[in-house]
Amino acid sequence: MYIAVGDLIKNSRTVGVSAFDHGLLYGLTIFESFRTYNRIPFLLGDHLTRMNNALRDLRISYIASEVKVQERINKLLDMNNLRDAYFRFIVTPGEQSLELPIQPYNKPVDILLIQPLEPYKTRLYNEGITLKLLNQRAGRVDGHQSFRTSSWFNTILGRRELYQLCEKKPSGWLMLDSLEGLQLTLDGSIIGGISSNVLFRIGNVWYTPAIETGALPGITRSWAIQTLKNEGIEVYEGFYQWEDILHADEIMLTNSNYELIPVNKLMGIDGSEVSVGNGMAGLITRKLLKKYSDEATSNCP
Repeated sequence: MYIAVGDLIKNSRTVGVSAFDHGLLYGLTIFESFRTYNRIPFLLGDHLTRMNNALRDLRISYIASEVKVQERINKLLDMNNLRDAYFRFIVTPGEQSLELPIQPYNKPVDILLIQPLEPYKTRLYNEGITLKLLNQRAGRVDGHQSFRTSSWFNTILGRRELYQLCEKKPSGWLMLDSLEGLQLTLDGSIIGGISSNVLFRIGNVWYTPAIETGALPGITRSWAIQTLKNEGIEVYEGFYQWEDILHADEIMLTNSNYELIPVNKLMGIDGSEVSVGNGMAGLITRKLLKKYSDEATSNCP
């Protein structure tokens, strides 16, 4: 695959990162993930605003430009003979000494990775997936909000827990692509999925974990919240427990890659299961998914 390192297009096999890059040494790498729709990424400006806020707080002297990122996207799609793709845009602090960082980083490195899209199965959008409560608890990052950094310790542990569950069950009983893990804080508050934000409806009101829990301020999450409010639907951000979500009439997960996906079943740590709603995708989730798709493709040629 061809990737972009700054303004240069390079074969991914020839690209290396300095062993003294503070992204490698101290986990200060910031990234954003998104996919394209007919070559255009949806809500790219929102992704880059979140990235720039993180870079500013970490004192990394770099401002991500929507115009430049789009230019590199076009080049990589052409070089890799792809119509659309999944992208990860990365900014590292660059090479420094082994000393702990004090001064601002003035020589950052930016990399744009590309990967062919692997669409989620249609049945998962119609039927939904299982949301499994994880044994592993997750703590939030330091600072006033969560950033997308290269430190994926909690995510990887959670994913391995799901994989081990699938290995223990008979073949065909449970597939990893139809599972998401639900992470809690040390005090039992819901954070969200391993790689997603979670929103749930009880009656006519929607709820989602507050950013203060350590939940990522997801771009698709923000879109869903605003869209619901625009429809006159109440949405509350707060601190919720596993017992709260067990009463949900509808649950959806948001992620810029798979957009919005319904949850049809909750599974406890002990393997006990509770159906959500009628066991299929909820009406509001289906409506939001349609609206998201329409908006994402509205500017496409």
